[in-house]
Amino acid sequence: GSDIYMWKYKIDILKELSNRGYTSTKLRKDKIISEGTMQHIRNGKGITTDTLNTICLILLTLLA
Repeated sequence: GSDIYMWKYKIDILKELSNRGYTSTKLRKDKIISEGTMQHIRNGKGITTDTLNTICLILLTLLA
């Protein structure tokens, strides 16, 4: 069957993090976000609220 996901991100999360210095390599190396979670983000699959909180903290902190 076809896969249907409920998550539709309004921004390219990984691109926004990368624009702020948090590249995929840095996220993985510093154990901020796992490769599996990054794949979920790329594929529009759900992520945990802990991961969402981490992303929000990074983006909001860098906006201040």
